Amino acid sequence: MQRPTAYSGAQDGAMFSPVVTEFWDRSFATATVSPDGGATVLIDPHRESGAALLSTPDGRDRVALSPQVATASGLAAGAADIAAVHRRLESMGLALDDAAELYYLPEHAKEELLGQETAAQVRPLTSADAGRFAALTAVCSAEDLDEAEVELDDWDVLGVVAEDRLVAAASAYLWAGSQIADLGVITHPDHRNQGHARALVRAFSRRLLTAGYEPQYRCDPDNYASAAVARAAGLARFGTWTTVADG
Repeated sequence: MQRPTAYSGAQDGAMFSPVVTEFWDRSFATATVSPDGGATVLIDPHRESGAALLSTPDGRDRVALSPQVATASGLAAGAADIAAVHRRLESMGLALDDAAELYYLPEHAKEELLGQETAAQVRPLTSADAGRFAALTAVCSAEDLDEAEVELDDWDVLGVVAEDRLVAAASAYLWAGSQIADLGVITHPDHRNQGHARALVRAFSRRLLTAGYEPQYRCDPDNYASAAVARAAGLARFGTWTTVADG
């Protein structure tokens, strides 16, 4: 039986499922990182976008480049200085998309989570909840909705309903054809800081694990409130994922 993999130097020493670590190893075409703590540059012939970066809390970075970007930038496979990689890409006029912090449930936290009951107010949402969902999203900012990416027609949807009113909602979809399910959560502005988002992330994580999937939570590095929800729900930071695209 293969043991879960942990990146040495992780902030809390968390060990994550092989489903998670092997997905990112495949995404960056290797299971190794530069031994000197620098960046490892990989040339990925199957990469459609210009480049992608994965930074983990141990200070190591993996960079995957399309052959076109590698040729144009003069970057070769192997060890590199991450600052130099950024400078080379920026000199080509490549735009770095907003980075996303990645959170997953550590292996040691799963047993406790699976043994807990789902809060009574949390239930699945269906098309019958369209009016409630529309009322919730109407009072949330465009920025919050854009980051949460919660949709009523997603693969799976849960909500917190109080007095026939939807005060928080979360949805998930399968991530890049893997056994990872990416989830987002949105809460009514008048009902924040009441534990609804945490309850939804916990309930969704339990639901996904029971179905054989690993929950994934992403947020903007500057969204401290969202990161706090992830940590309160028992998830641990895995790393930062950044994509780079031409123009």
